[in-house]
Amino acid sequence: MSKTYLLRAALALCLTAASSVYADTWQPREAWRIDSARLAPWAPSGTRVNPAYRGGEIRFQSARVVAPRPLACEGAKYQWIFVGAEDLFEGNLPAPAASAAQRLGIAGAPVATLRVTCTNGGFDFHRSASGDLLLGLDNVVWTLRAARAASTPAEIVQELLITHFTHDMAFTSESLARKNAYLSAGLRTRIADYLAVPQADDAVPDINGDPFTDSQEYPDRFTLGAVRVSANKTVVPVHFSDANTKRRVDYVLVNDAKRWVVDDLVDERGRSLRDLLGASDGKRTGTASDVAPAARSTATAESETFEAFLIRFRAALKSGRAADVATFLRVPFLYEGRQLDAAGVVTIVPGLFTPTVKRCLANVKTIAEEDRRVAFCRPYAFYFGRENGAYTLLEFAADGESTP
Repeated sequence: MSKTYLLRAALALCLTAASSVYADTWQPREAWRIDSARLAPWAPSGTRVNPAYRGGEIRFQSARVVAPRPLACEGAKYQWIFVGAEDLFEGNLPAPAASAAQRLGIAGAPVATLRVTCTNGGFDFHRSASGDLLLGLDNVVWTLRAARAASTPAEIVQELLITHFTHDMAFTSESLARKNAYLSAGLRTRIADYLAVPQADDAVPDINGDPFTDSQEYPDRFTLGAVRVSANKTVVPVHFSDANTKRRVDYVLVNDAKRWVVDDLVDERGRSLRDLLGASDGKRTGTASDVAPAARSTATAESETFEAFLIRFRAALKSGRAADVATFLRVPFLYEGRQLDAAGVVTIVPGLFTPTVKRCLANVKTIAEEDRRVAFCRPYAFYFGRENGAYTLLEFAADGESTP
């Protein structure tokens, strides 16, 4: 790549970093060696490889990158993003991009990319199928090789998540098999027992979505928080995000036979994956109502005020988790002439509660209408009321144009 291009890309990367919500100090695997080089597929005729870089070392430290110029930088921030082949090397790969990426040793999509932003620049390091990092510099693609294998708790979590993001992320036996090396024997057993119990086709699964990212619509990036260490475990907070939502999952690791493995996941509401999976004898302690924090006991729900219900409903909308929002809708729920069961309700949440509707519901004043409360948020009117003693969203109508 040209130096002019790098400066332009660096400016864009710095702007991205400035808007980042999470600014925890963390680092990827630290030491890498600059190894082989090849002319980039987009390189103009006459491009030469600068041998001065070969054999050099790059160290990703917590607040800076120590490396040959122009890679050295201060105020370093790190983020793992996952992109398609057409977005690699700032979109410079010739079409078809997937084939060009494969020739460089990058297989499949999405591709794990370590985005480094600093006060004086920024670079993207793309991960190859063999675990190396590829860097485009001055129309040359350099290969970086790690000085050692991943071993610290933070590094193990990153390796697990890179495997997770670059393969099928569904909560299935096949998907879990790829991550077994990073999980404790106890957690693997509980997951296996859980997955061995068949679920009814018309029932909402006890674990509805991806517990590794606490999502149903998968995020496309993550950063790490400050690692917390205690006598018998280490906690690595991971912040996940996409264009619309942000969430945190705490990865709990234990040291087993002198290696760190993930023993539990705890979401930002304090829910433990181990608890949801249930006892290792195959009997589950987690139910659909356990997974959804909106659920309440009958006695508590009947005494709850509408104002308290609305606070919980708005919090679920803000979380961006469809399964949480779905617990506030009456089941069966009438939608486009169909009566939806609990599983069906989850699928319509993103389309019904669009970003515009959610912004309205976050502040709108509801209006009393007989024994109901109505919220007008174009293009809909939402009707809330009690059913079996507890407040719920009873129905909606295309009536937003009549907003008072």
